[in-house]
Amino acid sequence: MTESASPQSGAFPTKVPTGIALFIIAAVISLFIYIGWFGNSQHANLKKVNTWLGEQNNRWMELVKKHPGLVEVKISAFTGGGGMVSVLYPELSTDEELALRRYFDESNPPRPVRFISVEQK
Repeated sequence: MTESASPQSGAFPTKVPTGIALFIIAAVISLFIYIGWFGNSQHANLKKVNTWLGEQNNRWMELVKKHPGLVEVKISAFTGGGGMVSVLYPELSTDEELALRRYFDESNPPRPVRFISVEQK
């Protein structure tokens, strides 16, 4: 006669203490969060863009002094495209828009630039 395996017969592992189980679950979840946040290219690209923007501050201010219409331009890191430079600009004169685009051509940003023309209200 054969016996069937049952939890009482020792065929299954013993119960893991609740504290250890919770610790293991928390560690696995933390690892997934860490890999999801720091392990993706978008995070690295946004960091590059933000660093580059900080380095460009003085140059940008000089350009705005020469072309006062650019004061309304908003430049920031953008999550689209895996991390890009976003440039929101109002209606500009031709000279100002050319200066804006030339600025980005010459400043060699680390990621592509997305120009978005917005209407002022």
